[in-house]
Amino acid sequence: MQKKKSSKTLVWAIIAVLLCAGGFAAVRAFRAPLAPTMTPPAASPVESATQPAASQPAVDQPTEAPTQAPAPVCGQTGSMTVLFLGSDASSGNPPYGADSVRLIKVDFDAQKITVVSFPRDMIVQTAALNNASYPQAPLGISFKYASQAASGTALEKNAAAAGIVAQILADDFGAASDHYITVEMSQLSAMIDTLGGVDITIPETITTERGVTFTAGAQTLNGALATEYVRAIQPGGDAARTLRQNEFLKALQAKVISAGTLTKIPALLTQFKDAVATDLSPEQLVNIACLADKVGKDSVTFATVDQPQLMSSTTANVDAIRSFLIQTLGE
Repeated sequence: MQKKKSSKTLVWAIIAVLLCAGGFAAVRAFRAPLAPTMTPPAASPVESATQPAASQPAVDQPTEAPTQAPAPVCGQTGSMTVLFLGSDASSGNPPYGADSVRLIKVDFDAQKITVVSFPRDMIVQTAALNNASYPQAPLGISFKYASQAASGTALEKNAAAAGIVAQILADDFGAASDHYITVEMSQLSAMIDTLGGVDITIPETITTERGVTFTAGAQTLNGALATEYVRAIQPGGDAARTLRQNEFLKALQAKVISAGTLTKIPALLTQFKDAVATDLSPEQLVNIACLADKVGKDSVTFATVDQPQLMSSTTANVDAIRSFLIQTLGE
């Protein structure tokens, strides 16, 4: 069953607007991607096999009356699926790769947002890497391998690696991505300190694998503590870390959209201009942030691919996950 959260989300889209553009009014006219575009994933073998053969005769379909196109919402119609990758380049829990892998479907027509989290340690088939040494690998580490094999600038490497991860998700689970956002998690601590910390209510006392204890209750996390809270794998493993990340994202969103943040935009722009890479345009980011602010609490859904019927330890039940994603994200 999907897990619903009682908060508006997509804080990373809002942050990307702030970091890359500096505000809603300043970016409306810009429609070019902010970073190199991701190569769209090709149809997976399973998807291709379901298509009718070219030699089959066409079947006449009943003629339907044309329907009126939906009116734009937040300047856009239709839907898009964005692959979000929190890049763990040099710290956190080795081996390094992507600490956070999420598909975000933004549906402007239905006015809803769906976020699906994938476990970093889930074993996937990695033919998309085109490397015989790695026929399969953990999903998060696949991002590292893809980045290492790519050439060019850091932004170009991120774009290439995002395209490989997108292809892996399409090949294994039939989940296609239209765009990507990568965020360098190593920049998180400085960003939180620039914001003046993040207020969060921690549901229960925990101690991480590095011996840092977070007591239950309301508190303000500085950059170092916030980074530890969202990146620690223990207690509870990847599933518990995903829940902590969701809790933190809600708290961070409240901080980002507060009036006091506006005065800190220049510092954020200076610090993090190279931290966020995305092939979304500033206009698209504004539209997404607008929808995230517009939709009600029941129109944002969080789901995770970590349930027993979907995974056994790090082994994926491919057919079950495919069905789950169709039910959760739609076709």
